[in-house]
Amino acid sequence: MTGLQMALVGVLAAAIAACSPLSERSAARPGPPTSRLDSDLPHGAVEPVSRLEGIALEVKPLPDGPEALDAWLEALAEATQSIDIKTFIFRSDPVGLAVQDALLAAADRGVRVRVLLDDFFHRWEGGDLSQLGAHPNVTLRLFNPHSRALPAPLGFFAEFPRLNRRMHSKMLLIDGNLAIVGGRNIADEYFLKDPDTYFTDFDIRIEGADVGRFSAVFEAFWQDDLSARYRESERSGKDENLLLSTRSEPHGAAPGEDAASHRNLPTFKARASLHADPPARIRAAQSGQAGAVEAAFLTALSTARSDVFIVTPYLIPEPHGARLLEALTARGVSVTILTNSHASTNHPSVHAGYMRYRQRLLNAGVGIHEFRGHAVRRYEEGGVAYHPKVVMHTKLAVIDRTVSLIGSPNFDPRSLQQNAELLMRIESPALAAWLLDRYRRVAERYGYRLKIAPDGAELWEYRDRNGIRRRSSEPVGSFMDGAVTTFFRLFHFDQYL
Repeated sequence: MTGLQMALVGVLAAAIAACSPLSERSAARPGPPTSRLDSDLPHGAVEPVSRLEGIALEVKPLPDGPEALDAWLEALAEATQSIDIKTFIFRSDPVGLAVQDALLAAADRGVRVRVLLDDFFHRWEGGDLSQLGAHPNVTLRLFNPHSRALPAPLGFFAEFPRLNRRMHSKMLLIDGNLAIVGGRNIADEYFLKDPDTYFTDFDIRIEGADVGRFSAVFEAFWQDDLSARYRESERSGKDENLLLSTRSEPHGAAPGEDAASHRNLPTFKARASLHADPPARIRAAQSGQAGAVEAAFLTALSTARSDVFIVTPYLIPEPHGARLLEALTARGVSVTILTNSHASTNHPSVHAGYMRYRQRLLNAGVGIHEFRGHAVRRYEEGGVAYHPKVVMHTKLAVIDRTVSLIGSPNFDPRSLQQNAELLMRIESPALAAWLLDRYRRVAERYGYRLKIAPDGAELWEYRDRNGIRRRSSEPVGSFMDGAVTTFFRLFHFDQYL
């Protein structure tokens, strides 16, 4: 389904939901709830599902797609007892097929494999995971399933209050002592294997005996009533050519001596805590109550003393989030945000919501950089140059050069109020310094710096080989993207984006 189709479905679904007594309507909440930092949010008011404190974990950042794919496939190849995967998207494209092959090979070795996949995109895109589901050592479940008795759009409308909420968190657990968490889905574009689009994303690889405690989060979703067994009859058909031509080497980048290796990346020892929204959030979030991830995220920001650096692909802070950022800058905290520009975003509808807060944040002293996707379009792979659309999809924050927040949530109402998300709070000055160095360089080299001109207009300032350049007009993507943005600026559906 195209972005425009998704946008139109969202508009129609929002209209239907507004008439439904089961929906959570914004009209029913005349003001932002106090638990979302209209006043001070009590620290620790919401307990995470699992907490790891004072424990030396080994944490390795995975900022680039090829290294991340290498880490994934190596972990799967070395599994001896169990593999648990919880994810939002799992496509049958070359990367997805390579992961499937690794899972089937592990299952052949006698490893117990469990895969839990949110059903939203699986249903809309007609994915085929039947080979996984057929293996006796593999159990495949769909979380929050759509009705198979109705076409996807009709089923979505009929059960909008539930299906609009998604299990957006991603987690790979291996043998109880290794985990990979972050923002990447299992699909080509997240690992630099799609010739048309690349999502610059971020995961972390975590090792340690206490990683086994992460399984409580997986089990909560796996055992929930919304977890349904995958049946082969649910598949929509295979692309036999794809299966035959790309089973083992996604775009020529299978792990091996010539592949990019995560072993060259640094490892940090850290203290950490894990925050995860429970599966009950999918049924209906309690109106006015902050979820576990929202509370952890906003509380961590509110405690900043010197500086905050936020990287989020989708930025709709809402009034309470904007007030929090204003309060931080008012007390002298340096706040910087890196998000997508209109030209790089894959969701122009969300960009429309962000545009309503942009000047307010700039006037408060928040530093905003917008990612210039076209500035990093040239990549080399196997000696063949290609120019994909580059979307910034990284989700993290660094606070006071000590605390790093890494996981699946965006800084927007869908992640913080509707989806089930996962967030790691990691205390390591060394990791924080590494992240700051990398993403400040990304912001300066590949971003627009937003400013307010003397006449009140917005300016986009950037650097190229000829020096500092400025533009006074929004760097818009396609004509259709511009039309979608214009529509969503007129009609506010931020809660559903």
